[in-house]
Amino acid sequence: MRSHIGIILVYQLNGTWVEVLVSCSLFSQRHTGVNIRSKIVEHIKYWNLNKFSAIVADNASNNVKALNVDEYDFD
Repeated sequence: MRSHIGIILVYQLNGTWVEVLVSCSLFSQRHTGVNIRSKIVEHIKYWNLNKFSAIVADNASNNVKALNVDEYDFD
């Protein structure tokens, strides 16, 4: 089975919800929190996404680790 990771933007424009698939790529690494976070940061930097209010994922321990906002370094 092949794994993928992606980013979908969801926002309102003139009162209408809009969903845009920004990126989707193969994710062949081990699904550790560190690897997931690294790929998310890679996508965020590539697309210059500097304003967001939420990141959503299931509560698997690797996702919880990956999405620990205190550990993000975008510099």
